[in-house]
Amino acid sequence: MAQYPTKYLTVSKVLAGIPNLDVMLAADIQFRPHWFALKCFVNASAVLAWGQKPSALLAEKVAQRLQLPLVRIEDGFLRSKLLGFQSPPLSISIDDVGCYYDARYPSRLEQLIKLPASIEQLSEAKDIITRWQQFEVSKYNVSKRVEVVSEKPFVLVIDQTYGDASITCGLASEHSFEQMLSDAISRFPDHLIVVKTHPDVEVGHKKGHFDKHSNYTANICWLTSDIHVSSLLKHADVVYTVTSQVGFEALIWGKPVYCFGMPFYAGWGLTTDILKPVTSRERVTLQQLVYATLVRYCNYIDPGTGDIGNVFSLIAYCGLNPVGNCKKELLFLSASSKL
Repeated sequence: MAQYPTKYLTVSKVLAGIPNLDVMLAADIQFRPHWFALKCFVNASAVLAWGQKPSALLAEKVAQRLQLPLVRIEDGFLRSKLLGFQSPPLSISIDDVGCYYDARYPSRLEQLIKLPASIEQLSEAKDIITRWQQFEVSKYNVSKRVEVVSEKPFVLVIDQTYGDASITCGLASEHSFEQMLSDAISRFPDHLIVVKTHPDVEVGHKKGHFDKHSNYTANICWLTSDIHVSSLLKHADVVYTVTSQVGFEALIWGKPVYCFGMPFYAGWGLTTDILKPVTSRERVTLQQLVYATLVRYCNYIDPGTGDIGNVFSLIAYCGLNPVGNCKKELLFLSASSKL
């Protein structure tokens, strides 16, 4: 577990109320309204913020006034069984340099990826990769896992919600999605193009980047149903993404990945990148990337005990039991389908 301050100040009541956050940080967390924090003595060694949320801007100002370092946390890359609004995170990423999805500036994750890994650490990363596949996990794990059958080999194209901060911070825009889909169509004319839209888009909670009613000169399957992404990654020939974490998971599944933005896993020689990174990145192995991202950069809690956990215990908790012959529902992918 990374070594960070043991006493934090936060000006966000919501952040302070996250269950077990103090355990995952191995630190004391005190909430103070910003006006109180600026006027009274604060017994803290750093200010805590959640990514680049609006509350983080206030945290930045308080940190500057108090001359304290700012530490940003986010949901971990293996977060929970349920969705964000349904349950608290069971893992968090911790960054005292920047924000992992903001490619315009350095981040602690970027530095950790560059660190050399020992033989033991690389072996641990291989075990993580193996178990990630065996237990079929993703960031969220509430969606239905199915057995995919396709009329032809397919390319998986990942949509994201409109206005997602990781898009602009990842040097991309709404036009990147149209460019991505056009490239997939032209580069893989003999494949079925499976466009996976975000579940929040179909139910009307958020807006996506693709219009499934548009007329494209290619065989496209619009997949909007609540299907676990691992079921698709297992069978896809290629994965296209702008900045979605699904691209990282596709690498874990051993799939070729085309990136039309600059997410944290791009620029390291593991993906086909349309853009060049602004910050310094170099060629690394998949094992280095996995170890840095899932071990060095994230802290975990054991859901069973409430104590500090690790990525292996959370994979087992969130994942599909690989033992047994449980039959899965079949999902047939075909051209012009809207599933």
